[in-house]
Amino acid sequence: MEEYTVTLEDIERVNSMFPIDEPLFIIDYENKRFKWAISRDDTMSRVTEKLEKN
Repeated sequence: MEEYTVTLEDIERVNSMFPIDEPLFIIDYENKRFKWAISRDDTMSRVTEKLEKN
């Protein structure tokens, strides 16, 4: 399995593409971590939908 490095700035950039009240990820700035806002499946379907529109 490949490993990827993602920064909090990357996550903020992704979140900025979606409504502020419906982020893809919840960011824990204190611990420098993030998690899915709802679930991985929800996030992937929302990203796929956005990509298909563009």
